[in-house]
Amino acid sequence: MSELDLHALAAAQSPILFLDVDGVLNTSQMPGKHALHPKLLRRLKGVVDATACDIVLSTTWRLQRENEGVLLAALEAAGIPRATVAGRTPSLGVQDLRWHTGGAKRLGEARRAAEIVAYLDARPEITTFAVVDDIDVLAVDDETMRAKLAPHFVRTMVESGLSERCCERLGAVLRGTPIPQKSC
Repeated sequence: MSELDLHALAAAQSPILFLDVDGVLNTSQMPGKHALHPKLLRRLKGVVDATACDIVLSTTWRLQRENEGVLLAALEAAGIPRATVAGRTPSLGVQDLRWHTGGAKRLGEARRAAEIVAYLDARPEITTFAVVDDIDVLAVDDETMRAKLAPHFVRTMVESGLSERCCERLGAVLRGTPIPQKSC
């Protein structure tokens, strides 16, 4: 068990925010590798402060050490302590996705949803969580997976990233208040 996973186990009572980066902490108008918008990072900090949530990285940035390092440094520079990052979702292969998604048509959405559900299934003590992403993690063929994620999903728009409205919705979900499904 990794150090991040041990922290996640200790923080099981905190709400968990599954965090994507592209389309959440940056936008389609931001050129360049490792582009993170300071305003969007401040908004994320506001959500973390208001809900006392821990973060689990569901972003593909977690898959490359350099990218994850840039992200962790940016979070820390924005005032989000590294200890707030409690873990990362597993990286599943295509063979795992077929089992998890029943043959979903969209591989990116299927992979992200399956990785989040795998993380949750391995940690049944996590009951309060939110998923923030610009891709539609509900676009999977598996009804059980969709039902597990739907009340917790806040979808951003790649053009604007983490909007104030998205932050309000995340705050509600992380406090256990159900929200209607729509992008913000």
